[in-house]
Amino acid sequence: IWQLLNQIELSENRVMLLGKRKKGDRTSGDSKVTVYQRMGAAIFPQLHSLNAVAVGDRVKRKYE
Repeated sequence: IWQLLNQIELSENRVMLLGKRKKGDRTSGDSKVTVYQRMGAAIFPQLHSLNAVAVGDRVKRKYE
């Protein structure tokens, strides 16, 4: 769970998942699915190489 929180706090993930802090902040242009898969790759690298979509779905369920 701590690894997930660390990934959520990263600026490229936080802006997409939690919203902008200021009006002038730029979004990364990634979709939420891409962000969940990127977080899954950082947390579960072995599983991500087998099935990136399933790992992204797992991270999404844990986040929500």
